[in-house]
Amino acid sequence: MKGVETSAVEFFAENKLPPLSIARNTQTQIEMA
Repeated sequence: MKGVETSAVEFFAENKLPPLSIARNTQTQIEMA
């Protein structure tokens, strides 16, 4: 779903995540989710 803050949506395996935008999401936050 595209939106104001989102250009695309996809699901990724935890070990195949694309590069993170560290200013918005840290590795620890992803692991918690």
